[in-house]
Amino acid sequence: MLERIRLQNFRVVREAEIDLERLTVLVGPNGSGKTTVLQGLQILTDMSAFSRDFASRKQLAAQRSQHTDSPLLLELEGSWEGSKLGASLTYGNARGNAKGAHAGNELLACAIQGDHRIEVKKSSGGVLGDQASFHSAPIWRFVSPARIVHFEAEELARPSAIQQQVPGILPNGAGLASTLVHLAATSPQVFPIIEQGLCAVVPSVKRFRLNPLSGSGATPLPYEVRFETTSGEVPASAISEGTLLVLGYLTVLHAPERPRLLLVENIERGLHPRAMGDLIGQLRAILERFPNIQIIATSHSPYLVDHLKPEEVRLTSIGPDGLATCAALNRHPDFDRWKDEMAPGEFWSAVGEDWVSEQTGPAHA
Repeated sequence: MLERIRLQNFRVVREAEIDLERLTVLVGPNGSGKTTVLQGLQILTDMSAFSRDFASRKQLAAQRSQHTDSPLLLELEGSWEGSKLGASLTYGNARGNAKGAHAGNELLACAIQGDHRIEVKKSSGGVLGDQASFHSAPIWRFVSPARIVHFEAEELARPSAIQQQVPGILPNGAGLASTLVHLAATSPQVFPIIEQGLCAVVPSVKRFRLNPLSGSGATPLPYEVRFETTSGEVPASAISEGTLLVLGYLTVLHAPERPRLLLVENIERGLHPRAMGDLIGQLRAILERFPNIQIIATSHSPYLVDHLKPEEVRLTSIGPDGLATCAALNRHPDFDRWKDEMAPGEFWSAVGEDWVSEQTGPAHA
């Protein structure tokens, strides 16, 4: 699994090294770098494709921290089948060209296996390195593009039709109904698992079904999701935001092309505190069922954090210089003193995040 990500001069993060668990939740104030970490993971896990594109040099230039000419660095490492593997992406020029001078800046992509490194370098002068070996490096057998999801209730509720052989849910939530139709037809044993998981988190939902909109005249035929609740049957457009979000998460993680790394923003959105705990329980069951999956999420809720292990929580904070730092909750100086007296969310509420930015040296979480 992915075990660590390192970021240097990437957006609001000057330098941070963050350990990753199967389930990791980033918490902290708005603008403190939580989404930045997710974006770094998304770039790194898609680096095999990202490195093919010359335009990516300019994309990375826009992501480099302000007020520095030092190189931007993104790096990940992990263990798969007993092997230590990694990858890194660097943008910059050690010779100190001005920040906006793309002509002097290089994009260096590197795949790592133990002490062996396969590098591809791109600059205005062309490409250096063995691209074929880079794209066939062992790490890409285990690391596939991560998905950041920030579902919108309106898109999750929207009827959809199967437009491709294997439909999927878009990052905004569009395509939920058609993905469920496909699952019901091709993996009938999965459909009740999703339904049971939803009902466990939202007990007012008894079941849901997929209703073809035959009168729409559209081709292919669109479907809508309808819910049987304790108050009667309602369409997806009339169900709560939290219910739709939970159904979206469960569907993505059970779909045939489920991501190995799912990145979720504000995972507690729309949920009652008790439902947050039930959602974490469902995610743990999924992680046990699918050992190659990891989930990295952001949250603002101490109620959700109460249902996590302390080692699964990472705090982000903005320092006086406007740059983000990150630390594991269990690295707080008083953690050992209070760990048996307070739940993780309660401890976070008590100590806050200011201590994170007061740490000296590169942040390690």
